[in-house]
Amino acid sequence: MPTIQDINLTNVPYQPCLYLAWFLQYNINKIMDREKKMRTKTFILGLACILLISCGEKFSSPTQPKDPPSDDPIISYFTATPSAINLGEKSTLAWKVDNCTSVEIDGGIGKVSPTGSIEVSPLETTTYKLTALKVYIDEFTGIAAGGGAEKLCTITVEK
Repeated sequence: MPTIQDINLTNVPYQPCLYLAWFLQYNINKIMDREKKMRTKTFILGLACILLISCGEKFSSPTQPKDPPSDDPIISYFTATPSAINLGEKSTLAWKVDNCTSVEIDGGIGKVSPTGSIEVSPLETTTYKLTALKVYIDEFTGIAAGGGAEKLCTITVEK
């Protein structure tokens, strides 16, 4: 029959109490099949009860879910200067986004850094959309999760 000395705790990332509970759960059927004596079964069940009582509230899933990373992306600003131009003139789009993993501006601009600016010269009145995403892998479930934010900015072109 395995003993406490048979348990190697050197590479166990969880509390020893939880590991012992797992060890008993994993091996109890093997032990009970090999040892048909009632006294052995009683000892194992008694040990399991003592273990559960001593662990108290700490007896739970070995991996506790973590809180998801903080909030959605924050778009501090997305502006056009000037916001009205004559045909052939340029305007500067400027933006600042915090708490994101990617930022993209439509209208042929594409992926951009979280903070920046770019000169544009639209041929007609154009509304640009900045999309900021925050994507992460939930460590407990292994599923991709996240959030997003969008902001619009219009440049009026006078002909």
